[in-house]
Amino acid sequence: MKKFLYSGFLACALVFVGCSSDDDNNNNNNNQTACETAETATQTAKTAYESATDQNFTAACNSYKAALVSQMTECGDTNGSIQSRINALGDCAIPADAVSGTVSVTAGSMNIVFDDLRVVRTGDLVKVTGETSGSSAYTVSFEIMVNELGSNKIMNFKIFLTSQFSAVPESFTSAVAVNDNDKLESTFSGRVRNSDNGQIELTSGVVNITY
Repeated sequence: MKKFLYSGFLACALVFVGCSSDDDNNNNNNNQTACETAETATQTAKTAYESATDQNFTAACNSYKAALVSQMTECGDTNGSIQSRINALGDCAIPADAVSGTVSVTAGSMNIVFDDLRVVRTGDLVKVTGETSGSSAYTVSFEIMVNELGSNKIMNFKIFLTSQFSAVPESFTSAVAVNDNDKLESTFSGRVRNSDNGQIELTSGVVNITY
């Protein structure tokens, strides 16, 4: 009789463990599906944003931003790459003019071209933001005053690679050759640093944009 009761208890325990395991697997699958769905929605919104016209730019930008926020909620954002892309979108105001050209740089041994660019001008202050159009979510941003030429005119330089890096003032240099109402040409190089004091050397930086 005792053996029978023990066997029955063991069977119930196994059933309980099996059900619990199934529930855990279902939860994991649901979480994975939610993340994948959010990633797909982000890619769709990004495609619409990149092909937006002046008429639907703000709506497309806000939809892309909302999709990124949703992706961050469902998938997490351990290295801050999604938040960096959200920041790069700014306030989704319609750019005054189309932006052509690129910002390129070598970070360590990695060559990066930022070809999805946005320029916002407030008075004489120009803010440039950009991201790579490929699968890697790298972003860059900086500010400059219109018509200022020469050394070290680029301000608030930030670049997102594995995390956000900011220019180290004493070792970051720029040389602006052209800077008028619609064109900016400059070179830049030097060290950037993240919040953990990790540093990367930037070389061969080139800004060549028309806006």
